[in-house]
Amino acid sequence: MFKKNSNKKTKKFAFSLIELSIVLLVIGILMVGVSQGYNIVRSAQISNARSITAKSPIQQMSGLLAWYETSWKESLIQSELKDGNNISTWKDISPSSILNGNNQLTTTPSTNITYTQSSINKIPAIKFTGGSKLSLANFSQGASSQATIFLVIKVNYVTDTTNYKTIFDGNSADFSFSIKSDAVQINTGSAIASASIANSFLNSGEYVIAIYFNGSNSKVYVNDTDLMFGGSVINNASGINQLTGVTLGTNRSGSLGFSGYISEVAIFNRVIKAGERKEIFNYFSKKYKININGV
Repeated sequence: MFKKNSNKKTKKFAFSLIELSIVLLVIGILMVGVSQGYNIVRSAQISNARSITAKSPIQQMSGLLAWYETSWKESLIQSELKDGNNISTWKDISPSSILNGNNQLTTTPSTNITYTQSSINKIPAIKFTGGSKLSLANFSQGASSQATIFLVIKVNYVTDTTNYKTIFDGNSADFSFSIKSDAVQINTGSAIASASIANSFLNSGEYVIAIYFNGSNSKVYVNDTDLMFGGSVINNASGINQLTGVTLGTNRSGSLGFSGYISEVAIFNRVIKAGERKEIFNYFSKKYKININGV
């Protein structure tokens, strides 16, 4: 009998070098396409934010001391505009400062203050991780005994019902604004006043805040809700201390720093009117897609 040939060769299929090259080329083209598509989307998002910023009512209102935001080309140093990069300077883009470089917020670069490419409504922001600050010793226009401060923030820490985190300090004795998970605190001089908040500052929460520093008539609006400090005003926060400069992210001593994102800050040297506040909140709502009462 004949034996079957057990050494019969079986066909093996494999990609040739040319076929592998074609596959790698296609993958490369797809990856480039995805990357370019992402860049196009990002460019469109930034362009839209810049367009809204250019039409902002902020720059048209009197008494504007300084204005800091993150989408404008002139806002930050170009070499630092990479996700996660340390930030050294945040520039004032108000009409009176943008040309001569006044009122720049500065810091020693560290990993505690970094550039975030996509934050509220996918717009860039400055990320603070507590303990570090961006600061300006003195405004070029001089100090002010009254002020209205607008902040656009996103919280990024475990809720804390005990300790206040200072977001804004006026660089002078007892002139600051702080938050904890269920309250705000404002200090304008001889005493500190606080108010509870029905909608707490939750982790990942996004907020537009207006702070009126006006002695015994000081008040705070969160997403345009008037917080009641024992009535419609802060009865125990009167004082004569002035707003001289800015410290963002913590108080001047660097304790109890804020952890989260700050997207925009606008500072006026007067108490602005209710209609003006509504206009500014409308601008923030449109730009950041934050739900604001009455807007």
